[in-house]
Amino acid sequence: MVCLGLGLIPAIIAVVLGNKGRKEVATNPTNYQGGGMATAGFVMGIIGIILNVLMLLFWIVYIIIIAAIVNHMGGYPKFFDW
Repeated sequence: MVCLGLGLIPAIIAVVLGNKGRKEVATNPTNYQGGGMATAGFVMGIIGIILNVLMLLFWIVYIIIIAAIVNHMGGYPKFFDW
């Protein structure tokens, strides 16, 4: 999902819900359990956001490099001219 950029939405949701869960466990630890699960969700969400941003940067650099190579070669070949 990171390759398609679709993992950004679940990663943001994981950060928000993980943070909410950590706060609920911290305020009332006798009624709630699973603080470790909330922390794991929060951390995995941050990792997901970082991986998605890195993948986005990779594709931007890739497109810039391909455009520079095509420009250096004199543009697209004539059979692309419709």
